[in-house]
Amino acid sequence: MSSALVNRVTILQIRHDTDEWLAWAQRAGVRAEIRSFIATVPDALMRPVPADPVPFSTPRAWSALSRAFDLAEKAGALTAETRRALAYGRLSPEDAAVF
Repeated sequence: MSSALVNRVTILQIRHDTDEWLAWAQRAGVRAEIRSFIATVPDALMRPVPADPVPFSTPRAWSALSRAFDLAEKAGALTAETRRALAYGRLSPEDAAVF
C-alpha cells in the first residue's frame, strides 16, 4: 500500500470472536443452519485472505449467504443446486464444499 493511500485511510486490526458473532447472528436473523455450521466449525467464520481475488469466508460472507438463501427461498428457488452455487459464490471453497 502506498504511503499516500495509508495517509488517507484508517487501518484497523480486527479480531473475530465466534461466540460474539453467533450471538449477533441469532439476533440478526442469520439462518439456523449457518449458525449451527459455524458453531461446529468455528474456523470457518474467518479464513485468511487469499492471494487471488476469489470469495472467502468472513462473518460478512456468512451473513450475506444467509440473506441470499432467504431471498431464494422466498422466490421458491432454493434448491440444492442454488444453495451450492450461492455458497461457492460467497465462501472459501473448503467451507462451501463442507457446508
